[in-house]
Formats: sequence, C-alpha cells, structure tokens
Amino acid sequence: MSRYDKGSAIDRVLFKGYVYYKDGTPVQKAIVILEQLDPCRRRGIHLNDTTTNCYGEFCFYIEDRTKSYKIKVFDNQYSGRDYQTYKINME
Repeated sequence: MSRYDKGSAIDRVLFKGYVYYKDGTPVQKAIVILEQLDPCRRRGIHLNDTTTNCYGEFCFYIEDRTKSYKIKVFDNQYSGRDYQTYKINME
C-alpha cells in the first residue's frame, strides 16, 4: 500500500506474522507489542500492541521503513512452570 505526499510516494508497510508453540499449535490471545528501536535511548519506544487471533496471526502497519523495530510476545494463556518456546513466522 502507498499514499502520496506532495507528489512523492511514501510506502506504508503491513508487518504480519504468526505465533506458534513448539508443537505447531497457534498461540491464541497472545499480547504482541511493536516497538521502534531508539539507539540514543537504548530501548524501544512503544508504538502499538495487539493480540493474536485464533490462527496465531497478528499485524501492524509501519509508517517508516528506515527505522528498526522489535516485536515482543507475551502469552497469558500459558500456565506451565517452565519457559515456553515459540516460533514466529513473518510475512
């Protein structure tokens, strides 16, 4: 997708991904946070958050393709004592 600003195109990117458990089962209702990395502050700036759907899918629009971003995933449904391994596929 793109939009036009004074005659020049600015690309708007759809950032889409899926979160799965190690066994391939989709992670439903996981919290996914999008942060823009700020090298001066050495930490991320919160931009947006969402939850995964029943297929483990999430998506964000990114306005600036020249910046670096970080995704954080939190699974509130998991009640095990051990750490859970997740697989994240990006499109």
